[in-house]
Amino acid sequence: MAERKSFALLASVTLFVVVTAFATVTRPQSISTEPETQAVEAPLLNLQCETYCSSTKLRTGNARITWIDPGISIGRALATAPLQLDQQLQATVFKQGFLEDVFASFPTDEATPESASPEEARTLGPGLEGKSLPAFDLRVVAASRPQISGTEAADVMRLSPEQQQSSVILEGLEPGLTYYWRLRYDREGATVESEPVVCEAPVCPADMGEGPQ
Repeated sequence: MAERKSFALLASVTLFVVVTAFATVTRPQSISTEPETQAVEAPLLNLQCETYCSSTKLRTGNARITWIDPGISIGRALATAPLQLDQQLQATVFKQGFLEDVFASFPTDEATPESASPEEARTLGPGLEGKSLPAFDLRVVAASRPQISGTEAADVMRLSPEQQQSSVILEGLEPGLTYYWRLRYDREGATVESEPVVCEAPVCPADMGEGPQ
């Protein structure tokens, strides 16, 4: 009787092992339908920001953003002439603003006319469509980028990093707010976005209320 029970137990264990192995072998593999994206390594940009009060306008905070033109860095890495790349400077005042498309984009190649409206001075991300936030009503008052085309292109590669620097000055920061900045450009069919840098908008003297008399 004991032998019969042992045989039945052994048969059950064997059947379980066979069924488990069959299920493991025949289980269909999941196939990802997501398109593959090719990572493009971002060059060293040395993106930096500094804020200060305007010397010509009361209650106006400015930001100066500087970086090494990625076209120069890539050209040096490839031992070629510098590349001409369309670049945008993007800003947000929200910690997750870039992830949630709540940002504004600004040109990096020329200043915005003083007569331009806020809508003409920047482009809003999808997360800001239909919204009006004064923190994004900035204007580019100065822009400087090295000449990387024509006969001067070869000379640029021999300049020091400081001389290869691009810069943009924007005015109209909201006092006391923290601004996050990043550079965005297209290369080889892929969009490259730099790591953001952070700086706080100044509270200029004219923004402060008068003390007790």
